[in-house]
Amino acid sequence: MNSKESQVLNILVDRNSQGKERPWRKKKVSNLLTSKLYKSISAYEGDYWSKKADRLSKCSTFLAFSVQQEQNQLKLKSMNSCCVRLCPMCAWRRTLKIGSHAKKIFSYLLNQYGTDKYSFLSLTLTAPNCTADKLSESITHFMQSFDRLFKRTEVKRIVRGWYRGLEVTHNHSINSKSYDTYHPHFHILLVVDSGYLLNRTAERGYISHERWLDLWREAYRDNSITQVCIKTIKPKRKDVSSPDALSSTGLFSAICEFAKYTVKDKDYVLPYDWDLSKDIVKTLDDALANRRLVAWGGVLKDIHKMLNLDDEVNGDLVHIDDDNLESGYSDDLLFAFWHTGYQQYIVK
Repeated sequence: MNSKESQVLNILVDRNSQGKERPWRKKKVSNLLTSKLYKSISAYEGDYWSKKADRLSKCSTFLAFSVQQEQNQLKLKSMNSCCVRLCPMCAWRRTLKIGSHAKKIFSYLLNQYGTDKYSFLSLTLTAPNCTADKLSESITHFMQSFDRLFKRTEVKRIVRGWYRGLEVTHNHSINSKSYDTYHPHFHILLVVDSGYLLNRTAERGYISHERWLDLWREAYRDNSITQVCIKTIKPKRKDVSSPDALSSTGLFSAICEFAKYTVKDKDYVLPYDWDLSKDIVKTLDDALANRRLVAWGGVLKDIHKMLNLDDEVNGDLVHIDDDNLESGYSDDLLFAFWHTGYQQYIVK
């Protein structure tokens, strides 16, 4: 696009409260590449893939925002979503939604019970990589193993609540011994009593790193597993002026690092290897179908239900943080349309 064209066109610019531009164009471009992948697969795999390709191509072609003039902030009010699990646009929106729900849940927890009642731990559970034909089976085994682990008496004794998110990465490094394999793993946030970290003895219920590894090996039924990662979640970026306990203690930034979605488009949109990309999409689409990829347990599940939050994966991808709307937003809407020629969102 030359300078004269860019001056004539009114291109969408949407920045968050920190001034960082939201990646609408980047996600739409990835979305269209994903649609082309599905379309390529449909040539020899049938209607299922063709219909998903059409849904993907029509996703997020139209956006409507309310505008806050003083701070030049936009708030999404309407969007056409395809809800395909591998759609980069919808996956980005889901990540934002998980973060928004986490903020609401943990804010309620801390404001209701105070900042001294609970401590928070991060737990990452992994297993050896698997090949494409074993991915679906491996994910099922992960889910079952998680249930076995959290039914163990010593785990139930210390855990008051948990968040669990599945992530699947694909190794496309040609020089790696694990090239073209998949790595499903769980990101888990644990809520424990604050005194748990003060008495680090097995007699008082403390589970060491070594014991977590043994417990996961037993639950997964594989002694070849070499590692788990368990650590305390430490506060970041404290905002002492905030009346909200989650922000004032700095836990919000730390906790929202867990707001990850299952797969990243960079793992399957590989423009330099179209055939591999198609194989990855076929594998992931099949393996992730009808899975509960995000879950809450214990006190966090209770709060999720009490706040009447909808499903993070299959729920509304537009009205993510309406509870946090500031005053000053206009009733008039700003509309943006995807321009296929310029590959940009154009404001009208």
